[in-house]
Parts: sequence; C-alpha cells; structure tokens
Amino acid sequence: MALRILFFEDHNYSRQTVSRLLRHFHYDVVAAPDYRTASALLDKWQFDVLLSDIRLPDGDGCNLVTVAKSKQSLVAIALTGLGTGKDEKRGLSCRFDHYFVKPLDFYRLRAILRGIVSRRR
Repeated sequence: MALRILFFEDHNYSRQTVSRLLRHFHYDVVAAPDYRTASALLDKWQFDVLLSDIRLPDGDGCNLVTVAKSKQSLVAIALTGLGTGKDEKRGLSCRFDHYFVKPLDFYRLRAILRGIVSRRR
C-alpha cells in the first residue's frame, strides 16, 4: 500500500508539479490549496504524511501540523520559503519532523518517504 500524503500548498503550479512527481513514484497524494480544505481533509481521511507550506494566505502550516498531529499519527514535513535558522527552529518546535526550504530537494524527500515506508513494514 502506498503512503497517503496530504500536500498543503497554495501556489497552484508548485502544488500541481510536486503532486505529479509524487504520484509518478506511486504515492497517494491528496492536494489542498488552502487551510480550510486541508483541515477538512484531515477530518475525512487518514494520512501517513503531511507535506505542508508554512506561510499561507489563509492559515499557518504550524497551526495545521499541531491540529493534524492531535487527530492522527503522521509524519509532518515542512516545505517552505522560510530559510533562516530561526525559521527552521520554529518549524521543528511546532512539531514538523522534517524541514525543507524551497526549492525542494526531491531526492532528499524521496529518501525520507522511503524511510517511512520501510518503518511501516
């Protein structure tokens, strides 16, 4: 069974491109363009991974990861343009397990996702 990933990103092109790449590698991706949609999806389905931007027009990824982890056992991965050490410290303190600064290092992301799959077996 493939990992089910909730991908929260407001930038349409980025959301479509990363979703397509993840699907190419057989991950089950559900993409959300805004906080409200992502929150509703967390109430509706179980996910293995939350891949989330942090700063968004209608919400904060740190708030979303806190809500998500209160509802589900999942791995949270930040994908953000916020790249200072202080930004990363904040992201990890709000319970992101991994922190990526854009542009996405897809090889590193795939290594993390493969590790999640192997721990599930």
